[in-house]
Amino acid sequence: ALLSGLLHSALITLPNLSKLAIEEESLYLPHFFARLDLPRLERADIVGDFLSPAQSDLHALLPADSSKCLPRLARATRVLVTCASTRCMIDALIPEESPDVSTHLQGRTGVAGMTFTSSSTLQHDLPTIFRGAPVKSLLVDCEHCEEDMPGWAATLSAFPALEQVELLGDGIITPFWS
Repeated sequence: ALLSGLLHSALITLPNLSKLAIEEESLYLPHFFARLDLPRLERADIVGDFLSPAQSDLHALLPADSSKCLPRLARATRVLVTCASTRCMIDALIPEESPDVSTHLQGRTGVAGMTFTSSSTLQHDLPTIFRGAPVKSLLVDCEHCEEDMPGWAATLSAFPALEQVELLGDGIITPFWS
């Protein structure tokens, strides 16, 4: 793995790094990011390949405390979520600062038969990744949003500052609350 040499290093501060793009096995990414202090990072494109069904949550791409490596996540005001069976993406934006300030997290399945579920992304990943963030706008576009609708209440309540919610589906009538 490309990142294996950094897994046991001390904290590395890159005070001027503003853009980062990385694509790696999901297993290595949280260890890599835990060793980075990126105070000026404005744009991050992070792609993790999940090779085990046991680790298929997008928040598993990040360390438990991502405040040093991805400080903009805690200030995101617009979140876009796109889920399909083999790929799930979360975009965090801060349009008030700049249209270029964004963090893109993408998970891809690397195992035949392994799929992402929108319910896990909505109930676990969003509240974990954006804990305490002043999210005002949430757009969710997913294939199977109807999988676990009771989770929607928990998802939406995790973002008390919400002013705008857009839910797009796959054309199937979705029973949100029944």
